[in-house]
Order: sequence, then structure tokens, then C-alpha cells
Amino acid sequence: MSQPLGEADLLRGKKRRSSGGGGLVAGEQGWSEEMDAMLETLVRNDDLGMLSSALERIIMQQKSEFEKAYVLEKSACFGLRLHEVAGKLTRQQAAQHNSAVWPLTHDLTVKVFSLLGTQSLCQAAVACSMFNRMAMDPACYVEVDLTMRGLVTVGNHTVSKLVHQAGQCLRSLKLGALPRLNRTPPVMIVPKLDSAGELQLFPVDLSVTPNRVFPTRCMAFGRDSLTKYCLDSLTEYHGLAGSSLTKLHLFNLEKMDTHHLCRALSACPCLTDLEVVGLRRISMRTLIECLGSHCPKLNRLYCEQGKMDWKQYPEESLKTKSCNQLIKGCPDLSYLALRGYGVSDRRVFMLLKGLLKLSTVDFCGALKLTGVFLRGIVGPGDQPSQLNTILLRDCHRLKEAEVERFLYMLISGECKNLRHLDISNEGGLAARDWFHKPLSSSTKQAILRVRQERTLLCLLADFPDQKSSESGSMSDSFDDRGDSEPLGTYSTDSSSSSDSDSDDGEFLSPMSPEDNPLHRWFESPYPGVSDILESEPE
Repeated sequence: MSQPLGEADLLRGKKRRSSGGGGLVAGEQGWSEEMDAMLETLVRNDDLGMLSSALERIIMQQKSEFEKAYVLEKSACFGLRLHEVAGKLTRQQAAQHNSAVWPLTHDLTVKVFSLLGTQSLCQAAVACSMFNRMAMDPACYVEVDLTMRGLVTVGNHTVSKLVHQAGQCLRSLKLGALPRLNRTPPVMIVPKLDSAGELQLFPVDLSVTPNRVFPTRCMAFGRDSLTKYCLDSLTEYHGLAGSSLTKLHLFNLEKMDTHHLCRALSACPCLTDLEVVGLRRISMRTLIECLGSHCPKLNRLYCEQGKMDWKQYPEESLKTKSCNQLIKGCPDLSYLALRGYGVSDRRVFMLLKGLLKLSTVDFCGALKLTGVFLRGIVGPGDQPSQLNTILLRDCHRLKEAEVERFLYMLISGECKNLRHLDISNEGGLAARDWFHKPLSSSTKQAILRVRQERTLLCLLADFPDQKSSESGSMSDSFDDRGDSEPLGTYSTDSSSSSDSDSDDGEFLSPMSPEDNPLHRWFESPYPGVSDILESEPE
């Protein structure tokens, strides 16, 4: 009968390492051979009944309860370690098998991973060891999208880790909580002339008009784990990650402030696309000056703030210095969107005249625009306007007279490159007395003529509040001009041009100079622009 197994007997292997003529190496080799033989025996004889009987006999041989508990604990620990080792070896064998049978090379696999989204890439990285090793390649993090949806949250540590993992390969970074989308109808039916010259109804795609009018918070208070320091990783190591960044989109970062955002932008000299949505602590004036100083390659600027009370006269978001800084520092800017800010006609006119490559301007929800700047788009003696898209949706102070004047300019053939114009307003256009009223018959006729004669131009003029108040159709009110005659119309009829010695580009006023307060605008180099801009305070 064997002797009880004590702690000294369990540690016999340690004593054998120092015994024998071969020293420590010989002892370790003997112990390894003994362990291999023991594991091989256990693996080959894995019958549960035999193992249970053997362990029970060993326990019964112990004298005290302490020794029995000690043997059971050591047996359980041995089983757990054996399970961990087996699992590790299984993963290694699977990785070797995957590497042998995987049809793509390492470079091609990294290329495929770089096309995945950030969330899909993280899921692929935990699939197997081979995918995890390939997903750690910096080339997989060219575009990092950490926008939060639903219950998903992202912290500063996650942003810093992925930015450092990408290094100089980082080209795009998106952070924040995506806003809810205020959808617009995807198709609108408008009348147009077909090839035979007959008036027909055609569907017009509205995809050019941004679906987001104003962002709304989609996260509960306290869940935003991104702080104002979330972009500090772009400036670390002398701006290594920010030096190659070309696209930065930030959505509803409630804790971000102007100082930390501008510090991050100062480390991004190659930035070409900046989108800032719902950052309430950001000063637009300081942001514009920072972009003009540090981002000379900027091509697209999209800034949008939360919905504000348009009934209160807003403060000026930009100054002349800020506009000049943007014009001089970002000459390649072709897309400009300042949605919901208090930008005046004077500053918009400066930007349109200074940024020669502008093709798309978006001032939806602008709280101070009246439409006077539209006169300066096609001034005499200037180059043809390069604008392709003008979006003025929900500009509550947009005057009907200025819109009508611009529409007749379009009818006469100005702005030939213009393809999309949005003047829709949920409250209607402002009249001379700044109160909203139904559109005049002349404005409706101008809208219809633009849609008929400018077949390549998509004109959106949707006024929901007025549709319910109007009892008659648009066609029934075309001949009823009455007191709603516009302040000035653009002469396009052949009879008027033949009877008058003036050019086609002359504004004709149906009112006398004494009765028409806008008469002095008609004689300026840019009709109605230079005089009114000079009269505005700085």
C-alpha cells in the first residue's frame, strides 16, 4: 500500500531538478520527460471512471482533512491549467491552418480590411489570431469612423488608441453622435418643356438638397463620454497623426470648445474636408480665422448649429477680418455651408466674390440673410458665376422682392452654371414690412417660368404653410397682379427690349423713384449691393 501523499511528495519534481550528475539542465530534461509521459498517459486513458477512481484512491490515502482538500484543490488547478494550455495550442493550430489555406496574401488582406468600417474591422479582429494580426496594420485605419449610433458609446481612450494605431496612415476621422435626419421627399413633380415644346410633368431628384435641416440630440444627457480632449491625439508626437489627416467630421460633441478644436486643427495642414455639426461652444469667427491660418488646402467646409429662435435678431457670426482670412488662407474652397448662423448679406457677398472656386453655397436657416447678396452674383463686367448649387431653405428673413428679382435674372440667362436652387421656406418669404404673406402672382409666375425655360435647373420652392391658406391654384392667380406687383422686375420680353434703348440687363421699376426705397440700388455697379453694403456697420 502506498504512503499518503503529502506536500513534500507533490514537490518531488523540484528536488529532482538539482539531483543527478547532469546538474540543473539534466534535472529539467528528466522532469520534462516524466511530465510528457504522464500527460501522454492521461490523454490516452481519458476514461472518466478510471480518472475518478484514481483520484478517489489518492484522496482516501490522505490522513487529514486538510491534506484531502489540498489534493482536490491541486487537482482542480491542474485541470484548469491544462485546459488553458490546450485552448492556446488549439488557437495556434487554427491560426497556422488559416494561414496555410487562406487564399489572399497579407497585403491584399490588409487592403480588404482597409475597406471595412471601423466597427466591422474590430469585429473581424476578434475572429482569429491571423485576422487580429493583420487588423493591427496601420493601413487598415486610413478611415476611422467612431460615430455613435443607438446604445454604442465611444470614449477618449478608444479614439486615442485607434489614432495612434493609424499613425501617418490616418486620412479620415469621424466622431460624435449622429443627428436625427429630417427627411425631405426624394422626388418632386415639376412642370417642364419636353423635346416637342409641350409642357409636361417630370420628376426631379431632390437628393442634392441635404436631408438634415437642423441637428437634434440623439443621446441622453450624461452618456457622451467624448470630452474636449478627444482630439488631443492628433497633436501628440509633434502632430504625427494630424499631419496627414484630410477629412474631419464632428457631430454633437457637447463638451468640445473653441480652444481645443483650433489646437487640433492647427496640426492638420493637409485638411481638405471639415464638417462641424451641433458644437454649441464653438465660436464661428475664431474657427474661420483658424482655418484660414492653418488649413490652406481646405476644399469643403460644412458648419451647422442647433435650431435657434429666428424671431430674435441674432448676433453677427462673422466679421470682415474673418472673411478676409478665409479668402486669403483657403483659396481652393469650393463647398461652403454655414447653416443656422447669423451671417449677413455683406459677409456672404464678400465670400462669394473672394472665393473664386465656389461651386456650392448652403445658407439654410441663416438668420440674417435678406437676399440682397443675390444681386452681386451676376454684376455687369464680372466673370460668369461658377455657382452650381445655392441652398437658402428656411431663411426666415429672405425677402420675396429679392427672390423674384433673382428669378427674372435666371430667366434672362444669367448664372448659366446654376443647376440647383432651393428657396423653400416653411413660413413663406418676407414681404416689405417683414411679415410673411402668400406669394404674389408675379413671384409664382417667375417660379413657373424658371422651371419651364431653365430645364437644366432644379428649382425647389416649397412653402407648406401657404399651401393650406391658398384657396385657388397657382395658374388661377397669374393674371391677378394688383398690389402685389414686385418692386422691380427683370426685363425679358422682346417688346420691351425693342421699345426701350436700354440693354437687356437693365432693371425696370414700375414705381417712381420717390415711392421706391430700392431705387438707389438699381444704379450701383452691382445692382443693390455696393450701396447697401457700405451702409452696414462693421
